[in-house]
Amino acid sequence: MIGAVVAKPGFSLTEARKATLFSLLKQFETLVVSDDMDGKFFSDNLRRSRVKVVSVGGINEKRYAYRFDEFVLKAGEHGVQVVVTVGGDGIASYMATAILRQKDKVKVPMGILGFAAGTANVGPIVLPKNVVPTLTKGHRLDSIEVTCGGKVLGYGFNDIIIGRTFLGTVDGRMVNLNARAMAEEGRAVEEPDPDMIITGKDFSILLNGKKMTALPDVPVRQICISTMHQENLYGRTVLGGVTEACGFKHPAALALLDKVSTDARPETWGAKDFRTTTHLCFDEKDSIRISGIAEAACVVIDGNPFVLEKDTLDFRCVPESVEVYGLGRRYGR
Repeated sequence: MIGAVVAKPGFSLTEARKATLFSLLKQFETLVVSDDMDGKFFSDNLRRSRVKVVSVGGINEKRYAYRFDEFVLKAGEHGVQVVVTVGGDGIASYMATAILRQKDKVKVPMGILGFAAGTANVGPIVLPKNVVPTLTKGHRLDSIEVTCGGKVLGYGFNDIIIGRTFLGTVDGRMVNLNARAMAEEGRAVEEPDPDMIITGKDFSILLNGKKMTALPDVPVRQICISTMHQENLYGRTVLGGVTEACGFKHPAALALLDKVSTDARPETWGAKDFRTTTHLCFDEKDSIRISGIAEAACVVIDGNPFVLEKDTLDFRCVPESVEVYGLGRRYGR
C-alpha cells in the first residue's frame, strides 16, 4: 500500500508510542513525506526498513490550513491511498478537509488514519491511544461543511464551536485559548474569562431558509454543531431534543448553550447548577444559516479556529464524506 504521513508541529511521543507508530508505518510499501511536515524525522527513522520513502520537498503555501491542500495534491501524484496524521483532532480535520477539497484532482481515492499525539484526541478520526491501529479500511464518516461568505472554511467531524475560546495546551497544561489571537496571529493567548455572550441583536437561525423563532430567552455563550454517529441516543431521554434525530439516516444537531461547555477551568466541571440548551436537529437534506454573530466570536472546527469575515455562517451535513482507516470496523453504527 502507498501511504503518506504528516505530523503536528512539536508533537511528542513516548518511546512505546513511537514504536507503535513506526510499526504501523513499516507496513507501507511506499511512504510519501514532506520536508516541511516532519518528513526528515520519518525518513531518518525508516532508513533501515524496507519502506521506500519519497520526499515531495517543501510546501510553498504560507497559509497553514491550505498547506494540507498542497500536500494532498503532491501525494496524489504518487497514488497515495491513505494519509497518517500524527497529532490531534485539529491536524486530522485539516487533512480530511484538504482531501475533500482536492478529491476531484487526485487519481486514487485517499483515506485518513489519525494517530493520537495531540491535546485532546477525542476523535472520531483520531484513534484512542490504547488502540493498535491497522491499515484496514474502517468506515466512512459524516461531516459538517462550514461555509462563510460562500467560501468553505472546513469540514468538522467532531464538534464545530462558535465562541470566544477553544481548548489548547500551554506548557503541558490544557487551557482556554483566545480563538481570535490564534486564528489571526498564531499566538497561544490564555483567556481567563470565556463566558461572553456571542450573539448580537440581529441574531437569527434559518433552517432551509425559514427563520426559526423558538429561541430561548437566555444568553447564548456558545453554539455547537455536530454530527451524531451513535445509534443509541434514543435510549437516553435526558438528552432531550437530540433524540428526535434518531430517525434520520445521517443525523446532526445544533445546540445553543447558555454556558461554555468546552472549558478548561476545573471549577466548571460537573457543575451542579441548571444549564439551558436548545437543540435543532437536521440531516443531509437540510441547510442551516446562522447570522448576527458577535464580532469577538470565531468558529472552531475540530479545534481549529477561524476568524469570520462575515457574521453569517452556513452549515450542511455531508454523508460518508471521508474514508477512515485504523480500527477495521465502523463505530457508532
